[in-house]
Amino acid sequence: MAEHTRLIRTADATTLAELIRRNREHLAPWDPQRPESYFTEAGQHEFLGNQLAQHALGTGEPRVI
Repeated sequence: MAEHTRLIRTADATTLAELIRRNREHLAPWDPQRPESYFTEAGQHEFLGNQLAQHALGTGEPRVI
């Protein structure tokens, strides 16, 4: 992997929730329909936990820049 990326951490939930909320309207044409909870810190914490579980199974590589 490129040195400018790293595996996500559940501690990223606050930052990611803010970025997702800030860009929600702009990304809406390309994003799938998501529950309102996805746009919250708690929702991102859950989402990231699921992504990390997939990584542990070897079926995903969730990374951030």
